Amino acid sequence: MNIRKALFSGVLEWVSLLAFAALIVLTVIQVLSRYVLKMPVTFTEEMGRFLFIWVSLLGAALVMKNDSHMRLDILKDKLSPRITTILEFFVFAAILIFSAVVFSESFRLIKATTRQIAPVSRLPMAVVYLVLPISTFFMSLYSVRYMYLAIKKMSRDRNNK
Repeated sequence: MNIRKALFSGVLEWVSLLAFAALIVLTVIQVLSRYVLKMPVTFTEEMGRFLFIWVSLLGAALVMKNDSHMRLDILKDKLSPRITTILEFFVFAAILIFSAVVFSESFRLIKATTRQIAPVSRLPMAVVYLVLPISTFFMSLYSVRYMYLAIKKMSRDRNNK
């Protein structure tokens, strides 16, 4: 179980890291070629945009893994620990529902864009949109994990009374 978990997380982290590194390299090439050499490399802007999409969505999944998304704690600080746990459960349930809808609809989008080609890089747009089911799959997994932990915490708290 731990090996599978480490493999899943490791792949997500490495793909995110490589996409981010490629984004940085492409951005540096674009800036240098445009402002220093006065001869812009045309594909770097488009590929940078596509990599930014990948980095953003994979990053969202990684942040979900660590439960580090931005949140307002104003309400949370005023509630009892039990109510806070229940609220967290419903927040993760909402994230799960949203992720599941995006996951299922993303396949329709990918299918619709298989023949659409990016103008400069000639990359099929389906490749760009492939990050949607990948990221929402991981977000769904992490949502289920945190929902399970919330249920476990509520059960433990109930048994301790």
